[in-house]
Order: sequence, then C-alpha cells, then structure tokens
Amino acid sequence: MNDARDDSPARWTDAALIVIVALVVRLIAHAQMAEAPHTFAPVIDSEAYTIQALRVAGGHDIVDGVYFQAPLYPWVLGAVFAACGHEGVPPGAETIADIPADALASALTIGRRFQLVLGVILVVLVWKLAATLFGRRVALAAGLIGALYGPFMFYEAHLMKVTLALVFWPAAVLAGIWAVRGMSARRFMLVGLLLGASALVRGNSQIVSAVGLSVLLVISARRAQLAWGLCASGWWVAGILLAMAPVFVRNSIVVGSPVVSTATPGTAFYLCNHKGNAVGMIEHIAINRQVPRYEQQDWQREAETRLGRELSPGEVSSYWLAQAFDEILEDPGRYALAQIRKTAMLFSRYEAPDNSQYVLGEEASAVLRWTPMRHATLVPLALAGLVVSWRRRKKGARPGEVALVVAIVGYVLSLLAFTAVSRFRVPLVPLLLPYAGLGLIEVVRVGSQWRAALAAGVVGLGLIFVSELPWPGPLSTKEKARHLSVRLLNRGQVAFAMGDTAAGVADLERAIAESEAAGTRAPAIYATLAGHKRALAAQAAGRGDEATAGALRSEAEELLVAKALAISPDHGPANRELGLLYYEAGFDDDAVTSLTRAVRAVPGDRVARVYLSLALLVTNRPVDAEEHARTLVREWPQHDDSHGILALALAAQGRTAEATVAVARYDELAAQREAGGSLRRLGDQPVFAPLRAP
Repeated sequence: MNDARDDSPARWTDAALIVIVALVVRLIAHAQMAEAPHTFAPVIDSEAYTIQALRVAGGHDIVDGVYFQAPLYPWVLGAVFAACGHEGVPPGAETIADIPADALASALTIGRRFQLVLGVILVVLVWKLAATLFGRRVALAAGLIGALYGPFMFYEAHLMKVTLALVFWPAAVLAGIWAVRGMSARRFMLVGLLLGASALVRGNSQIVSAVGLSVLLVISARRAQLAWGLCASGWWVAGILLAMAPVFVRNSIVVGSPVVSTATPGTAFYLCNHKGNAVGMIEHIAINRQVPRYEQQDWQREAETRLGRELSPGEVSSYWLAQAFDEILEDPGRYALAQIRKTAMLFSRYEAPDNSQYVLGEEASAVLRWTPMRHATLVPLALAGLVVSWRRRKKGARPGEVALVVAIVGYVLSLLAFTAVSRFRVPLVPLLLPYAGLGLIEVVRVGSQWRAALAAGVVGLGLIFVSELPWPGPLSTKEKARHLSVRLLNRGQVAFAMGDTAAGVADLERAIAESEAAGTRAPAIYATLAGHKRALAAQAAGRGDEATAGALRSEAEELLVAKALAISPDHGPANRELGLLYYEAGFDDDAVTSLTRAVRAVPGDRVARVYLSLALLVTNRPVDAEEHARTLVREWPQHDDSHGILALALAAQGRTAEATVAVARYDELAAQREAGGSLRRLGDQPVFAPLRAP
C-alpha cells in the first residue's frame, strides 16, 4: 500500500463521495432526531452553553464572573447565532424557561445546522489524515466509517462542546505531521495554536500537549537534535500561550490574580477521583449539584466552609486538586480499581452517559439504531490497523505517524486522569479512524498482514466482552439501570417544561420502574414526580377542582414521605418538594420544617430558600426571613425576587427606609426581566406600593 502520496483526481472523487454520504446520512438522522424534542432538548451542560451562547449573540460575555468552564464553544456558538441574525437574550436568563419559545427554537435550529456542518468537516479531516498517512484506499475506508459513525451524529443534535472538540484533534495531528515532515520548528506553532484553542473547549488537551512536548524533546535528544527540539517546543508553547492569552488576561483581571485558563481543573479532577468514586465516572456528590450555573458557587462554598476563610477561584481549584490527591493516597486500592474501570470503558461498546444517553437517541432515530459504525466496530478494526502498522514499521516508518500515536496516547492518559464517559471518550474516535480504515482494508483484501489483522480484531472483540463484565468494568445491570433512570428523569423534566405532561409522567414512571427493578431506587425521581403532581394540584385548585387537587396532593405526599424520604430522610430536593406542598396547602409551620431541612441539606437550593423565607414571613418570623433573604441577595444579587423578599422582611419589621431601597432594586431588576419578555419572579406585592417613590 504505497499510495500515501497519491494526489490523483481520484482521491478528490473519494473526498466528494465521503462528503455526500456524510451529508445525506446526517440530514436523515437530524430530521429523525428533530422529531424527538424532549430527548435532544438542552439540559444541564447543554442548557448552560445555550444560554451562554445566546448572551454572546445579545452582545454580552458568557458569564459575569470568572470563567468556570472552558469558554470557546459558547463563544463560537454565540457568534454563529449572531451571524444568522439571532438577537440573543439579556443577561438575566438563567434557565431555558427564561428564554422565549421562538427564540429557543431558532437557536436550536441554528446550532444543530452548524454542528451538522462541523460533523461533515470532521469526516473530511479524518479522510485527509488517513490519506496523508496510509493512502487512498485506507482514507476512503476511514472516511466512510466516520461518515456513518453513530455517536458523531448523536452529539451533533445536542448543543454541547463535543462536536467542536472533535474537529481539533485530526487538525492538530495534521499540523504535527506537516511540521515533522518539513523539519520546521516554526510550524509547531500551529500545533500549539490548535491544542491551545482545544484546551479552551476541553481542558484535558493540556495533558496531550504535555505528552507531545515530552516526546518531541526525547526524540530530538536521541537524534542529537536537542537544540532544534527545544526551538520547536518553544514555538509549540508560544502557540498555546497565544491561543489562551485572551482567557488568561480576562480571568486574571476579574479575579485579581493569575488564572491560567478556567477555574475548574481541580474540581473536575476531584469529581472524577474522590474517595467515594470507585467507578471512574462523573458522579453526583452532595456538595455539588452538577448544574453549571451553581457549580462554582457549590465548590467555593464547601471549600471556604472547610478552610474557614474566603478563597479566590484559583485557590478553590487548588484546594480540590490537593484534596483529590490526599484521598487517592488514603486509599490507593480504590483509585487503582477506578483506573482499571476507566480503562475498561475505553473498550466497551456501551456509551456511558453523562448529560445524555445514546440509547435514548437510538429510540428516536433509525439511523442511530441501525448504523453499523459504532464503538463495537471501531475497537476491533482500529486494533487490527495498529497491529498492521506496527508489523510494517521495519519496512520504513511513515514520517509523521508518530504524531498520531502521541495524540492517541496523550488523549488516553487524559481520559484516565479524569473520566472515559461517552462524550469524553468520543474525541478519541477521529484519531483511531485512520487505523480502523487500515484494519478494514487489510482484512477485506486478505493482504500480507491479513492473519495478524484478523487476530487483532478478535482480540478487540474479546476486550469488548471483558470490559462489560461486572468486574472489572463499572457496567453492571444495576449501574446501567441507574444511568437510564437518571436520563429518563432529565427527559421527563424537559417534557413537563414543554407542557407535555403525559410524556413527562411516562418518562418518570419508566425511570421509577427501571430503578426499582434493578434495586437502585433514587429519591430524586420520586421527588421530581411528586413535584409535578404538586404543580398539577395547584392548577386543579386554580380551576376550582378541589377534589382533583386533593387527590394529587395525596399522591405527591405519598411519593415524598413513603418513597423518597423513606430512602433518604435528609434528601434535599425531597424535603423541598414536601415543603412546597405544605406551603401551597396552607400548612405553613410544616412547610417551614421541611424547607429548613432542604436548605440545611443543600444550602445552594435557591427555590427552597425563597419559599422558606416566604413561609417564615407568613408565620410572623420576619427576622429569620431576613436572614435567608440576605443570603439570597448575597448569592443571587441578579434575581429580582431576592431583593423583593428582603423588602418584605424589612417592611414587616417596620424598617421602612431599608425596605424602600430593596424595593427600588427589585423594581429595577424586574423591569430588566420584563424587557426580556419574562414575568417578575415575585410579582407585585401590595406592601410595595407605599415604599415606592411618588
């Protein structure tokens, strides 16, 4: 196979074929996925990125404070929104419920079309990379596998940074090959630029850069070209610094001390490696709700509570990084098991979920369900290609192939440092596709390395099987049921938010059935279903249908008391829902008791604290209400109701002057909210009228 440098027109015909296949398949898949809006609606991280991008389109920064998460994806997406004529949203939007329905629908359409284009570009880059290293036939095979690869299309329908992250990897490797083949130190600046930009999409790119720089220096030293290697490394680092400079400067100004990129490395490492995590996945822990708009607040509050002093964002990250290493040293056996399980996840055909789950996408799209190109196909083919390439090394190494190998090794190490769940694992796929194409060609044409390729493919299938055993893998029936039930919970919440009560109830009931069948009952699911029954009860009461309202309240109370709180009496969301149920039913003292438990369990639960303040006012405890209102103002100063509740508490104590100031701020923020098309959170209160300036 000596056609690596073949530049014949036939190669460009292959490229056109790959683009057509990728485009047609994606258009069909995207149309099918569009018919399942609940499955592909923005939730958790996707919701945060959508709102941040809409802020950018509206002429604002993605957040007001330090960047806690990598900012490049919402920046780029926001620029695309603006270029397509979307007016964005004002800074006050916090959830997708705060975005007008037509504005959200337009944003999702634009974002998915943009990501479809990125998906086609990715396939072309894979084709170019494979053609550069292994020639025309391998490139055609690798490109077609990529064009039909199901998880690529699945993530294109989610407004998440995965699809943008994918594009950087083959581009960076191509830049590395260009630099190596030309023996040009300056060309390594482009490698640094691409990996630096990639780090602004996903921070683990910095680990790949560290591995690459180390290999570059070692190889240069072995070839007695250390001076050249140091020069090339300098250009590489210069590219990284240039790419990351805007974020470094911006964050450092905001914080008042140097912040290299974002404030999240330490917290991310802790979340994936803390002492309660023997699985190696991203797990919910009590101190962090894993909701992006709360994460910085949650991590900072807990770190400051433990240390007893205020911390900068950089100090928060350093604290959690040190805490993770302390807990690893306390129980190295647990950490070793987690690393084994992460390694198993590299081979498993199971797309381990984080915010979303591939199996739900398969339910929505026949293309995702039936495409033969998925991880179970990729692993054996890529191993076959790696073996073929290794066995041919004595015949002369292809210049630049080391760049691909270094990228693969570096990215694998970054996954083991953090987690190998599906959306973190999938950027490895574009790097493996050239080898998958090589393995497929060698097996199909029964070439000189056919037996070795076939044996490697069989080994790959064996690794897939072993990775899915209950041990060492984390993929037990119980664990998978937990994954599915949580994602059904997320989708059910979306359905309720979209007004599709029947679909929401069906998803939550299915989630309960899945979790109970596997013995993994989760109080959050019962609490969520109870919350929606509570909302339905309020609607029924508003219609004057007290019989229905009473029945729904009883069902909600049964779910909370007999199910959720029976599993975990201190569960914050369950106590919050019970408190809201009591508050709406007029049992104000009981509401105070339950809401106090909710706030004690989750101090950052804003809804619980708001209603606890209101319940304390109703039960004539304005001093206690003021304490919680001041917490609301301190931690959520941009919310109109924070200041409105403070005004109510101050007015109830006769502190008119202070209440007047609070009402003025409430009116100011409420007017901004109304200008954006949303209602006041607290609504108007009769007590406010005499407090307003004439």
